[in-house]
Amino acid sequence: MNGNLDIYQSAGQNTGWIRFFGIIQIIMGVLSILSCIGLLYGWLFIWAGAILMKASNAGEQASVSRSETALVEYHSHVQKFFKLMSIALIITLIVSIIIVVVYFLFFAALSFSALFESTG
Repeated sequence: MNGNLDIYQSAGQNTGWIRFFGIIQIIMGVLSILSCIGLLYGWLFIWAGAILMKASNAGEQASVSRSETALVEYHSHVQKFFKLMSIALIITLIVSIIIVVVYFLFFAALSFSALFESTG
């Protein structure tokens, strides 16, 4: 190609950062699982890290062998990672909103009960 970066080289150039981020995700997952609350979501980090490690390996293979199959596998793993993280983000936002609503309802109920106790 006339001096431009082709898609195989692009996949290969990103493998180092993808692998680094995958390792960080796995470490975060393992550390999260050590806490009680982290058991609920720590596995998600480990799963995401494993997907990124597979993407890194496929990108490296695509760059070296110029294999279309490896390139498709690379993009498939990257797509899985973003879908997984997007779903996790949506769930986190929903749970956060529920927690805030429950928090305000709880303290509103406490305020009303204190108001009625002081007038009664």
